[in-house]
Amino acid sequence: MKTLTRRVDRRIRIFRASHDCSGGPGQGAVLVEAALILPLILALALGILEYGWLANQKTAGVNAARNAARLAGATGVDMISDEQVIQELNASGNRALRDADRLVIYDGTQSANGAPPAACQTGSGGVARCNIYRVVDGVVYSSPPIALAWPLVERQPGTGSVGVWLSGRHDFVTGFFGPGINVRHFSVMPIQTRQVPPADQTGTNPDGGPKWIV
Repeated sequence: MKTLTRRVDRRIRIFRASHDCSGGPGQGAVLVEAALILPLILALALGILEYGWLANQKTAGVNAARNAARLAGATGVDMISDEQVIQELNASGNRALRDADRLVIYDGTQSANGAPPAACQTGSGGVARCNIYRVVDGVVYSSPPIALAWPLVERQPGTGSVGVWLSGRHDFVTGFFGPGINVRHFSVMPIQTRQVPPADQTGTNPDGGPKWIV
């Protein structure tokens, strides 16, 4: 019986020694390594989350601007061209609009890289040829516009181009990398030229130009 007791007592001491959390050279090294590695793992996981979401939003924004510019080019001389673009953006439910606060429809020939002039980007309009609209909670509002400085009579089918610019701010979900970053997406398309056949061309548009169809 004494022999069995000694064996049990020895096994208990061995178990306690192997699971001792009171400290020691090995235990301290593990804690230091964990303290160094865990923040890096957390930062990596949050970075994948934040920038993955940002890349997703950027793709959605590029697609929204491209599709809107394509429609604007097809309806560039239509009396309700801008309104059609706005309706299409709102109907698409594109998630990129949730980050946007401004829509600019502008003359795409005003800069070498196709981006709108600075006056259009800041919302002042001024002498730049652009129309600026508000985006609130993912919805584009045509009225009241921020600025109207590009009338239809100045749009040139065949030689001109129309650009669409979406700008706003993307807020980070976790805040680990800061509050967020500014986002901008734009696309430029040529204004199409398909004139109404002579038999159907019985007048002119209210802006004084010939009738066009798209």
